[in-house]
Amino acid sequence: MSKGRIALTLGVIGIIISGLLLAGGCTGISGGPAGNFKDLTSLAKMAPAEATMMVYADMKTLMEDTDLDEMYQDMEDELSDAGELGIEPGSVKHFGIIMIDYEEVTAIGADLDLDLIYTKLAEEDSERADYLDMEVWLDGYDQAMAILGDTLLMGSESNVKACLSAIDSGETAYESNQDMRDVLGRMSDGIMTMVMPGDQFYPGSLYAGITVEKISTDNMKMRGLMKFADEEDAADVEEEINASMDDTDMFNMSVSRSGIFVEFSADIDIDEGFFPW
Repeated sequence: MSKGRIALTLGVIGIIISGLLLAGGCTGISGGPAGNFKDLTSLAKMAPAEATMMVYADMKTLMEDTDLDEMYQDMEDELSDAGELGIEPGSVKHFGIIMIDYEEVTAIGADLDLDLIYTKLAEEDSERADYLDMEVWLDGYDQAMAILGDTLLMGSESNVKACLSAIDSGETAYESNQDMRDVLGRMSDGIMTMVMPGDQFYPGSLYAGITVEKISTDNMKMRGLMKFADEEDAADVEEEINASMDDTDMFNMSVSRSGIFVEFSADIDIDEGFFPW
């Protein structure tokens, strides 16, 4: 195993997220039905089976914690489309990205002023074109927005409709992928969480997830989780990570294995931030 593969897991995870965004004792994370977007699991329940990555940010916590103010200010740039609909950044509680064929579908959970949204849509000459009995608006330039209760889904028309088809049929990324469900069930909540197919994260893993949480005024903790096909593969990776801990700039690193799952954690200076957006 090369140090490059270890570094991919331990040192440059933020680069993975950044590249994809620019291209287009833990308790399980609780889930919710479509239209009740509140965490990573409920985001996965709105994503089609072909989704390649899902990222969730707890905007309410970011907004309310003054230690995270710099990260929150950076996040506001991602809310520009919502701002054009009259949605104030402070009303956004949940933010998510679903990656489909290197394109983004943005999910926003907020206190929505529908009258104002409809006024803004009319000003932009958007047309209502419901799909599978769900409210959809088209802008005439291949972009669409679905309104699901207190949740907005925004992206290309084909990708938004792919999400709605998955919601309607029940064939979502969450329901279609046992490996994803296994990883989500072992992940903790955090200010940022994400899941992805294992081959995008660490060679040989089936599925992977990351949680970032604040642990003090100065530090955040990153927790990673990987599922492998068998205990031998998992044990090999645990050993490789243990042997390479001196090769990163992170601190308080640890790694452990439970059967076919490998978990690792490391502390990050809060001033360095984590969110690539």
